[in-house]
Amino acid sequence: MRFEILNVEHGFAAYAQANDGGVLLFDCGQSPTCRPSDHLPARGIRVVRRFFVTNYDEDHIGDLPRLRERLVVEVLTRNPSVTSAQLRSLKTPPISPAMRLLLEMIDGYTGEVSTEQLEPQGLRVWTFHNSYPAFTDTNNLSLLPFLD
Repeated sequence: MRFEILNVEHGFAAYAQANDGGVLLFDCGQSPTCRPSDHLPARGIRVVRRFFVTNYDEDHIGDLPRLRERLVVEVLTRNPSVTSAQLRSLKTPPISPAMRLLLEMIDGYTGEVSTEQLEPQGLRVWTFHNSYPAFTDTNNLSLLPFLD
């Protein structure tokens, strides 16, 4: 198992690569010198088995448009209690290109996938989140993933 936190300065981006090669990506923040869309392909990674959006702010998803151009993202994992329309209403216009793409992904990644297809061999993942509308601030609607 390899786990690497990328230096994107402000925000977050990290990935876990299991022994079977499966990759879990946690956010895709970016900096002028570090982008997951460059870093992962430079390590031979072309497929992200599961992409976790832990926070609905730009500094956690800024590299999403380029990431989607360069890598295959099989499964989107996020706080499921908020719809794309609700999330759009929580954001202050103008909506960034990365947020527009995430909103499209939320609408497009709606099917259930069994746990066996999501986790790389030998890794168990579970998540926690607060629920909308009990919480309406995007920071309080974050997703907390746990790895074992």
